[in-house]
Amino acid sequence: MAYTDGVTGTEGSAMKKLGDVRIGTRLTGVFLVLLICLMAVGAVGARALGHVFSGTQTMYQDRVVPLKQLKQIADAYAVNVIDTVNKANAGLITAQEAAASISGTLPAIDAAWRSYSSTQLTSQEAVLANQAQALFAPANQSIDRLLQRLKTLDGKRAGSLDEFDGALYASVDPISAKIGELVELQLKASEDVYADSRQVLAQSQMLIYGFVAAAVILAVALGYVVTRSITVPLKSAVEVARHIEQGDLASEIQATGRDEVGDLLRSMSAMRESLASIVGDVRRGVESVTTASSQIAAGNQDLSSRTEHQASSLQETAAAMEQLAGNVGQSSENARQASALAVRAKEVAGVGGGAVARVVGTMDEISAS
Repeated sequence: MAYTDGVTGTEGSAMKKLGDVRIGTRLTGVFLVLLICLMAVGAVGARALGHVFSGTQTMYQDRVVPLKQLKQIADAYAVNVIDTVNKANAGLITAQEAAASISGTLPAIDAAWRSYSSTQLTSQEAVLANQAQALFAPANQSIDRLLQRLKTLDGKRAGSLDEFDGALYASVDPISAKIGELVELQLKASEDVYADSRQVLAQSQMLIYGFVAAAVILAVALGYVVTRSITVPLKSAVEVARHIEQGDLASEIQATGRDEVGDLLRSMSAMRESLASIVGDVRRGVESVTTASSQIAAGNQDLSSRTEHQASSLQETAAAMEQLAGNVGQSSENARQASALAVRAKEVAGVGGGAVARVVGTMDEISAS
């Protein structure tokens, strides 16, 4: 049985390609992709915030501030001029007070108008501004005549300014109306900036949501593929280790990847081959020992048979020696008895020899006689 790195089919083809990339490089690639997505979301958000800030800045500098300047101009004509004239003509304030209030109006109007003109004007707004500026000359001439008239008066003089009542309104009201148009235009431009900001915000939100959704899908897909490219070969490596643990050294390990898991499988393949060689050497040694043991057992069996045969011969020899010992004992007893008989025969012979000697002596005596 052959073990591979566990990748097959279409998914296996993709993971096989990933298997040629180091795990650290794969993980770094995933992090970089997610970082790029995050940077894209941040860039879209920053762009949206920049646009909104630009719109807000434009609204403040070119719409809110001009509204304040136009209001100052309108208030200068309506309050500092018209209302002051009405109060002086009604005898509520002195001519000197009225002149002091009106004399500072024209420089204030001129300063406010120059500040307004320095802002960014739309084409329609520029047309209205030129029309309004053209109306300033008649109004200012009326105000100059008013100031000259106030210089001739002293104290509170009711009804002394009736000649400026209708004429002054006729020169100031067109300016107020034109400024009103400019104010409406500022409000309309502010609405346009607000609508544009809302549109940019909505588009940015859609882009951010799209990028986030794409990043999530991409992260899930990359996480799945990269995780599988790591866990599947690791599972195969664990399976190989388990079979080696169980003593299966005959299976071939095929490692095709060039990553860390591929290195691990190749190392395990080398380890398996080394273990198989060691086990083969041990097996051959055991077979040699078994053959020698069998030969020794056969020799021991032959030696045991010979020993039993020798023991039987020794038993027979011992029996013969025992019988011989019995015969020797009997012969010894017979020899002892024979020795006793010989002693007695010797004694009898001695007695017989004495008798013979006595007979020979007797015969000698007989012969001598």
